Amino acid sequence: MLTSIIILNWNGVEVLRPCLEAIEQNTRGEEYEVIVLDNGSTQAGVEQAVAGISNLRLIQEAVNH
Repeated sequence: MLTSIIILNWNGVEVLRPCLEAIEQNTRGEEYEVIVLDNGSTQAGVEQAVAGISNLRLIQEAVNH
């Protein structure tokens, strides 16, 4: 069964990469996907924070809902 892990991000780029790395380290052998929803962040660097993470989809919203 595929598990979806959804992360809502708003100006949290400094904690996003460590969070994604922890998920990757603790889900070895599991079937999962990570969806990062960036909710109108004004910080730069979200694309770099998610770069190289497997099974990840980034959705960027223009405004914070």
